Amino acid sequence: MIFSDSFFIFIFFPVFFAFYLTFTKKREYVLFFFSSIFCIAYSLKIFLLFFFPFIVMNYILYRLNFWLLLKIVFNLSVLVFFKYSGIFDDSFDSIKMEWFNEIVFPLGISFVIFQLISFYVDESQEDKNDKKINFLKFYNYFTFFPQLIAGPICRKDKLLPQISSVTKLNISADDFFWGLVIFSTGVLKKVILADNIGIFIDNYFDAPVASTLNPIVCVIAYTLQLYFDFSGYSDMAVGLGRMMGVKLPENFLDPFKSKSFLEFWKRWHVTLNTFFYDYIYLPLVFSWLRFLSFTKLKVLVGVIVVFFLSGAWHGTGYNYVLFGLYHAFWILMEALFIKKKTEKGFFARVIVFLICIIGFTIFRTNNLEDLSYVIFSVFDIHNYFKIELNETNIILSLLVIYKLCCPDSRWYLDKIKEICDRSPRVRKYTFCIITALIPAFFMLSHYISNNNLKKFIYFAF
Repeated sequence: MIFSDSFFIFIFFPVFFAFYLTFTKKREYVLFFFSSIFCIAYSLKIFLLFFFPFIVMNYILYRLNFWLLLKIVFNLSVLVFFKYSGIFDDSFDSIKMEWFNEIVFPLGISFVIFQLISFYVDESQEDKNDKKINFLKFYNYFTFFPQLIAGPICRKDKLLPQISSVTKLNISADDFFWGLVIFSTGVLKKVILADNIGIFIDNYFDAPVASTLNPIVCVIAYTLQLYFDFSGYSDMAVGLGRMMGVKLPENFLDPFKSKSFLEFWKRWHVTLNTFFYDYIYLPLVFSWLRFLSFTKLKVLVGVIVVFFLSGAWHGTGYNYVLFGLYHAFWILMEALFIKKKTEKGFFARVIVFLICIIGFTIFRTNNLEDLSYVIFSVFDIHNYFKIELNETNIILSLLVIYKLCCPDSRWYLDKIKEICDRSPRVRKYTFCIITALIPAFFMLSHYISNNNLKKFIYFAF
C-alpha cells in the first residue's frame, strides 16, 4: 500500500487510528494482525496466499529450534526463487512451464526475509532458556505494516520489546503530534518533490538516445528523485510508528552532507547497510577469511563481496551489479589513496555527490547500451552549454544547493520541538497552527498527485 495514496491518508489512516486509540492491549495485537493483512491484500490479493503460510513456516522453524543454517537457507531460497526466477524464463518456456513466467514478486519480501535472518542470528546468540514468543507477536514483528514493504529493517532487541508492550497508554500527545508532522514531511518529499521530478526523468531513461532532454539535468534530477522518494517513505514509516508509540530506526541521515564515500554509505539506507555489515562483512572478514594472513586483503575482499551482493540484491540486471562494484571501487580507492584529501570542506561534499550521481545513473539505466550513451553524454562538454535557464532547472539547482548546504528537514523539526518544549505558549500556538495546516496540506497533496501518483521506487526491490 502506498502511504501517500488518497485511500491510505483519508480512509485507512483515520479508521486505523480510531480503532487503535480505543482498543485494549490484546485487541491492539489483533488490529496489527489484520492491518498488515489488509495492506498486503490491498497491494495484490495473491500475496496473502504466500505471506501467511511463509510466516507460519518460519514460526515452526523458530519454535522447533531448527539449526540456524537451515533457517537461513530456507529464507534465502525463497528470496532467490522470487527475485531471480526471471533469469530462467526462456528455459521454462522451452519445456512448456508457462506458470513459472507468471510468478509475481511479493512486495516487501526482501525486507521481511532480512529481518527474519537478523532475528534468527541474534536469537542464536542469546540464552537458550529464554521464553519463546507467541505466534501473534512473531507475526506482528515481521509484518508491522509501517515498515512491511520497504523497511527500515529492525533488530530484535529494538522492535520486539516495543511491539510486545505497545499500548495506547504509551502514546503521548507529543509523540502522536510529532509523528504526524514527520509523516507529513514524508508525504511532501514523495508527492511534491519525487513524483514531480519523476514525470520527465522516466521519459528520459526509458529512451535516452531519442530524448531531447539534457542528460546532465536528468542524471542530477534522478539522484534527487531517488533520495526524496525513499527518504520520504522512511519518514512516513517512522512517523506512523511514532504515532503508534513505536520508535523505528532512521534510514537516511542527510547522506549528501557526507565528505567521504564510507560516510555516505553510513548515512544512506542505514538499516540495509548495517545488515550487510553485521551479518556478511564482519563474519566474512573475521571468520570465513581467517585463512588469509593480510588484513588489508581481507578488507578488500570483504568490501567487494558486500557491495557485489548489495548490487545483486537489487535485481538481475548488469547495471545493479555494476552499481555495487562501482561504489566498492571508490570506497577502496578512498581508503588506499584519497582518504586524507576528502576529510574536510564543502568541496569534499561536492566530489562525493558528483561521483554518487554517476553511481545512481548506472543504477537507473535499463541496459548497457543506454548506460554507455548516458555516461558519454554526461562527460560531453557541449551538453553543459545547452542547459537552459528555466523554472525546472532553477528548482533542481536550489534543491541541490539545499541538500549540500542546509540541514535536513528533521533538524528543523527537532529545533521547533526544542523551542516548544521551552515555551508552553509557543507550544500551544505551534500545535494549533500545524494541526490546522496538515489537513490542508493533505488535500493539496491529493490534488497534486491525483493523476501523477507513483509507487515508491524501492517497492521493486
